[in-house]
Amino acid sequence: MRMGKAKHSFHARIQLDVTNGGAWVEVPFDVKEAFGSGRPRVKVVFDNKVEYRGSLVKMGGSNHLLGVRKNIREALAKKPGDYIEVEVQLDDQPRVVEIPEVLEKAFNDFPAAKATFLSMSYSHQREHVEYILSAVKDETRERRARKTVETLLREKEL
Repeated sequence: MRMGKAKHSFHARIQLDVTNGGAWVEVPFDVKEAFGSGRPRVKVVFDNKVEYRGSLVKMGGSNHLLGVRKNIREALAKKPGDYIEVEVQLDDQPRVVEIPEVLEKAFNDFPAAKATFLSMSYSHQREHVEYILSAVKDETRERRARKTVETLLREKEL
């Protein structure tokens, strides 16, 4: 069997993570056999509409889990308890976060903050960018960009 390029599709019920309010689906196949890894990065399409890049993780149970982020559930008008179509395949493409202009401008005077940002994992970079871009007003985005730079400079000092 050629690992990695095959797409695996399944129908699953969205489960609620009562600990932190997140949601997930259980992956009904042997992930290690299918993808050659116990924690593979994957490309996912939910309900043939919403694309997502993430990882399959094992959280103590017998099967791997796939998170279904709130923004994905909202885009699909789904909630825990609903069923969802999932198509998953190995993601071997590099993960790169595009730095928005407002953050790039904030980095101009603080190259150390940018260096810290670039040294972070894709997930942490994405969290910072989503925090900034989730603001509606330009002024709020600028304030959040400055706050992000301050946070990154503090992290560099640690």
